[in-house]
Amino acid sequence: MAVAAMETDERTRALGEHLLLQTYLFEVLVPIFYEKPDGKFDAIGTGALLEIADRLFLVTAAHVLDGCEGERLWSPWDRKAGTFGQWGTHSYLTPKNADRLDVAMVELEFPETITAFRKNYRLLNLAQITAPTPGRTHILAGYPECMTDTSGQIIHQQPLAYHTELLDGEPKGWVDYHNPAQDLFFRLERQGELFSGKPHDVPKLNGASGCVIWEKSPYEGPLWTPQKELKAVGILRSTKRDDGWFRATRWLPTVGLILQFDRRAGAALAVSLLGEARALELIEEVWPEEGLPPS
Repeated sequence: MAVAAMETDERTRALGEHLLLQTYLFEVLVPIFYEKPDGKFDAIGTGALLEIADRLFLVTAAHVLDGCEGERLWSPWDRKAGTFGQWGTHSYLTPKNADRLDVAMVELEFPETITAFRKNYRLLNLAQITAPTPGRTHILAGYPECMTDTSGQIIHQQPLAYHTELLDGEPKGWVDYHNPAQDLFFRLERQGELFSGKPHDVPKLNGASGCVIWEKSPYEGPLWTPQKELKAVGILRSTKRDDGWFRATRWLPTVGLILQFDRRAGAALAVSLLGEARALELIEEVWPEEGLPPS
């Protein structure tokens, strides 16, 4: 009886943690919409909010915002209440086009947007960003366009969380602008574990571009939280269902962007992703004008 009770307690704990992980992933996702000239909205991508020294950035894939007029970008301010608003004033950071690094950081500057986002979304911090670990479970969490209904006055969306792992070996088929130092490839199958925890058909991932790829890093400390178990390892760039993979960009390109306005934060992220020796070497080699923060 004691063994059965222990097994029941363990199952209950695991179920509770799974539900908390689902809730956290839902609260950290920021859907990105674009208002067309006819007043209708397209679901064009997914992002996440990153806080750096009290400044708020929306991180997504650069291609999500290509060709977009800034005043036509919208996101839900409060999904429970159905509130939906424009981003308002914002600035845009992305690596040089020649680098073909598909990452963008949008600094939100409009006070009402900042207040609403801080209230209704979970924020990432630099301590949650890390390099991926082979063999661990990874999660693609975003808002596919096919799971979004924009036909009425209220936009309805269902989030997706697809559990996967790093691809073993080289990706099959042709990969445009392959950058081994920046690309991550993950297994993409026809069926997989989604938010429900049960196998389902995996939908097309258009609209999820720019979402965070998470790693489940088991935490055995005294107080478990989703933030301690989930680490951000990549940003979704593209998918090739027929070849069995999707591609994400590592967080490393954001180091150069962050160094432009916060030398200490950028250097700290570089050390977290690469280790101190390699981080110092790369900063001196690639970003010498930013330099290093004083010790």
